[in-house]
Amino acid sequence: MALRYRYLFDRAYCRTVISRFYRQRPFYLRLHYQFAAIALIIGFAWASTQAAAARSSRAPFIALCVAGAMIFGFMFLVRFAIMMKLRKSREFGKEVTITLSEEGLEASGSNGRSSVKWSAYPRSVRYSDGILLARGGAIRWLPDSALQEGSVQDVLALVSAKTAMRSIGAT
Repeated sequence: MALRYRYLFDRAYCRTVISRFYRQRPFYLRLHYQFAAIALIIGFAWASTQAAAARSSRAPFIALCVAGAMIFGFMFLVRFAIMMKLRKSREFGKEVTITLSEEGLEASGSNGRSSVKWSAYPRSVRYSDGILLARGGAIRWLPDSALQEGSVQDVLALVSAKTAMRSIGAT
């Protein structure tokens, strides 16, 4: 039984990949919490030096403003850098076909073919709109809307048999 996905590896797809990747991480490893912690530490360190030097009661407020600006700035830069990395991929802007079988995954497109055994993706996460296959620093997003052959139930049965699957917001 082969299950086939077909999707366009474009900007919208990449945004979803980034979103799903960070959403499946533990609370303290999500992008905005990491930067919030760093920005607050820097902001309060700066505020304490300013307060000591100027004896100003406005320094903590200014520190929070600076920390907030840093959080949003760093988050934007990191997401921008990740998007640029994905845009440099050979697959970007092209249609990709992923075939799932008992043996593993096969990705094909205008750039050629590659096969990966299931052992390469030890974890998976089920969302209400697709499945994220994860390993170390690599992920593969399989949106339900891109399923061409087979059913979502067949995919769930296969992926849960081959990987350690957990659900986040799945229906």
